[in-house]
Amino acid sequence: SLSLDDGTTTLSATEINVLDGITAGTASGNKALIVDTNKDISSLRNITASGTVTASDFMGSFSGDGTGITGVSATELGILMGETPLIFEGPVADPHETKIAVTNPTADRVLTLPDVSGTFLTTGNKTAIDTVGTVTDGVWQGAAVADTYVADDLTISGGIINGTVIGAVTPATGGFTSVTASGAVTGGSITDGTATLTSGALAGATTITGSGLATVGSLDVDDVLVDGTTIGHTDDTDLMTLSNGTVTVAGTVAATTLTGDGSGITGVSASSIKSDDITSGDGAVTITTSTGAINLTP
Repeated sequence: SLSLDDGTTTLSATEINVLDGITAGTASGNKALIVDTNKDISSLRNITASGTVTASDFMGSFSGDGTGITGVSATELGILMGETPLIFEGPVADPHETKIAVTNPTADRVLTLPDVSGTFLTTGNKTAIDTVGTVTDGVWQGAAVADTYVADDLTISGGIINGTVIGAVTPATGGFTSVTASGAVTGGSITDGTATLTSGALAGATTITGSGLATVGSLDVDDVLVDGTTIGHTDDTDLMTLSNGTVTVAGTVAATTLTGDGSGITGVSASSIKSDDITSGDGAVTITTSTGAINLTP
């Protein structure tokens, strides 16, 4: 042992040995810790503290509940184990906390926080959607889109609607730029707009009423066909041909009575022509024949 001159301090051999063979700045087993000239020390393994550990930089792993860790700046915190590794108290300490729960992942996942300010949307506050920008992909899984969720008009441009009737039990008015249907379209009426059928047929219509122009490739009304300049029947599709001021009939015109001055009737071939109530005037009748007879009966 070593006693100092005052006789009050005595160092044993064991206590002196902890100073023997020390390298400043390097920790050794069962030896005293002496920092180097930079106040650094290395080779320490586990440090257990019951108080506060204060450091400008921290490297390594930390074990504990982490309730006293503040001001942490790191590029990566490592792996936080458990189903709810992050628990937030909020501005007021009370019995309630917010926990971030994690479902066990089956592959590496990345959650990216956008460079914006706002409120996270969850199943608990999904009715608070006020702005979603432009939805370019995905499937709307909601049971209904009603006025409660749509503040103004709902505009669908160039899309396809699959599902039940728009308006459901109570029919509602909808304005669409373009509606494309691959199946049957059933409705009460179509007004103010253009309906285009590229294929198929319009069936079961009770009345088609319009004051404008209806443009169709061909029209079949109860076996009467109208196609361009021809009007006919399903058995004789080109019976009549229309041109500027002329109707050409490729067949026979049968009529009980023809009324008119007849000045434009030419090329008439008939076994007999009867005219009644002929009055005198300036008109002239010219009858020519090469064979046969001309009979005038008073």
